[in-house]
Amino acid sequence: MRRCAIIPATFCWLCLAGRAVGFDQSWTPAQETGSTTLPQASQPLSDIDQESTRQSLKDQLIGLLPPSVSEDLEVDVWGWIGALHTSDNDYWDGELSVGITKTFDQRVTLSAQGNFIDANGELRAELEQGYVSALLFPNSQTLLTVGKFNANFGVEARDFWNRRTGTTSLLFGAQPQDLVGAMLTQPLGDSGVKVRPFISADFQGQFNFDQPPSGGVMVEYRPSATWNMAVTNWIGPGFVVFGGKPLESPYSRDAYGTDADAVVENWQGPNIVGERAGTLYFFEAKTVWQTFPDLTISAEYLIGTTINASTGPWGWQGFMVLGDYDITNSLHTYGRFSYLDDDDWLITGSFQTRREVSVGFGYEIFDDVEVRGEYRHDFSNSHPDVDIVSVHLTFTH
Repeated sequence: MRRCAIIPATFCWLCLAGRAVGFDQSWTPAQETGSTTLPQASQPLSDIDQESTRQSLKDQLIGLLPPSVSEDLEVDVWGWIGALHTSDNDYWDGELSVGITKTFDQRVTLSAQGNFIDANGELRAELEQGYVSALLFPNSQTLLTVGKFNANFGVEARDFWNRRTGTTSLLFGAQPQDLVGAMLTQPLGDSGVKVRPFISADFQGQFNFDQPPSGGVMVEYRPSATWNMAVTNWIGPGFVVFGGKPLESPYSRDAYGTDADAVVENWQGPNIVGERAGTLYFFEAKTVWQTFPDLTISAEYLIGTTINASTGPWGWQGFMVLGDYDITNSLHTYGRFSYLDDDDWLITGSFQTRREVSVGFGYEIFDDVEVRGEYRHDFSNSHPDVDIVSVHLTFTH
């Protein structure tokens, strides 16, 4: 897990991304793969002039580039700042992200997203995404994506500003968030079904090529504009060796962080210390249903099993339920419960069954800037309970 701290306040002029829950989006190559361009919510007429001015400024800056570069070029900036308090510690966390997307004839998209993170005064940069998407056959909408890109397996979006909650659930760190490899997206006519076979270098989204690649398939079904569901199967090298020997307790605590730290330190998904060996089977299922115009219910289940002939099976499983309700156009509230059975300590580094309950709200304080407040309670069968109060600010431009 990774510590993150506040981004300097000079970035606060940037503005928030649109609503994260959206169902009917027109197709672009970037949107299929975890785009660096966020879907924008519908805007009231009173906002059009301000949005046009902001977009015009961006267009003017892009227009300074040669036409061959500026045409079909999109540049976006997002950010997140969070303050978290527990009975033992206080944390400041933040991230600034820049995404660049270039499309050629609506057939090929080049996209890159870089993150700049301030971790308690220790700055670092990372490449979150860097990929090319090609529309191979326009009539069948067959899309091929190659590079490093967001996996989009779970209910929770990869980035803070594209979610509706404050902290991440227990399932966020128990499944891949990024893929390094290739994914093919194939809609099956007008059935509402999309099939996405993929290969990936590593379960944890890293450039790890010392083992055969993993492979799998995601099948998504969207029966209506307000309901979608998906299942993902994965098979590849597992994690059953540590220090060249079969897994034995305990793992190094330095590799996983403390219980409270883990809530805010997980920026990239799994952080499994075990070296790759044996075979990993992973399954994830999710559904998002807008039951009423103002209420969205999401649910998710996952299970992972890593097997080695000398150690037998090791694994983890969990589920999550999330409800999000729009009180007004600017104010929403949410509640979440997540559960993680990590008795083999692969995900958290401890023998435990852990549960989390969170309630919070989000308020768009002015155009494209949202503040979120959250209360969270974590409890485990092997660790003391943890109460967390946090405040988050998300923005984009």
